[in-house]
Amino acid sequence: MLVEKHNIFALLAVNALMSSLLPPLLVKTLRRLNMNKTLLSLACFVFLAGLSGGVSAASDSFCVSWGNETTVTSPPATSVNIIRLDDGTLFTAYILYSGGYDGAIYASKSTDNGTTWGNPFYVGSAGQSLDPSCIQLRNSRIMCAFSPADVGIWTTYSDDYGNTWSAPVNVSRYGFVPDLMELNNGEILLACSMGCESSICIRVMKSTDGGVNWSAPVTVYDSPDRDSKADLLQLNDGTILSGFYTLIPDPDPETGSYWSSLKLVKSYDNGITWTDETTVVPFYSAGDPRWISLLQVNNGEVWAAFNGLELVRSFDGGTTWGNRESITPGVWPSLIQLSDGTFITAFTTGA
Repeated sequence: MLVEKHNIFALLAVNALMSSLLPPLLVKTLRRLNMNKTLLSLACFVFLAGLSGGVSAASDSFCVSWGNETTVTSPPATSVNIIRLDDGTLFTAYILYSGGYDGAIYASKSTDNGTTWGNPFYVGSAGQSLDPSCIQLRNSRIMCAFSPADVGIWTTYSDDYGNTWSAPVNVSRYGFVPDLMELNNGEILLACSMGCESSICIRVMKSTDGGVNWSAPVTVYDSPDRDSKADLLQLNDGTILSGFYTLIPDPDPETGSYWSSLKLVKSYDNGITWTDETTVVPFYSAGDPRWISLLQVNNGEVWAAFNGLELVRSFDGGTTWGNRESITPGVWPSLIQLSDGTFITAFTTGA
């Protein structure tokens, strides 16, 4: 598999519910920068209510201005995943391929909310590895899942905040691009792509003992197209969302481009059954896989970041979605929100 090499950046966004008291000069500056497609991207119904006419000021949407990029690691890297640990540390896992690195899982940590980052340290490998997904369990253990180039899902864990790691364990002979999530009840879900009867589909496995044993895979979504790269999110009401992209396997005969869309299904029974298919982003030309990162923000909105970098939002728990909002050029986004309201998007961009 040819993997484009990138530099990793963390993109910081400061959010606030801006009021009509914002100084007029700043209002003009933000609007002008947004029109010039710089990193300051406005997306706030409250803030624009007095400027756009007819937009309800009762909306509780966030106003977001995206800040500067901060380099996490300079060696070419790919497949980014960022989480916030329970001690406030930011932990970003990725794959390094050059400069003496061997295609294994590495990570960096930040103790100042992403302003500076430590040197890469080794997490795990099973040959040339791909697509790390890391979570911190309620017992503070950090668990990472990944897939080697020859397919299969492996996991490793750390009980000392990433200083040392267990030997990787193969938890499935099949599957690739895994995504981990701990449910509110302490169970762990692992979603991945697998071969199904029609094509590549999304399946999920469950562990009730902290990741030691895993259930047989359950099909989340299966279509005639290639369905891949699931991202799991449990909402405040317990509903589980699985976002993913579906890629038509044959290129457009006229343009040679592949067409992809972002879709989402829901589970109301902790991942046993899945229903309520909806389209997050309709079909569009795909130069590369359409990675998706889901997040429920503090005001209850659901955000979906995807390759571009772009963002769409849902105000009804993922049933309907708004227009696409540009953030900055990049791929493989991973989106989180800090306790102070700051948003951070870790991603990769061409060297």
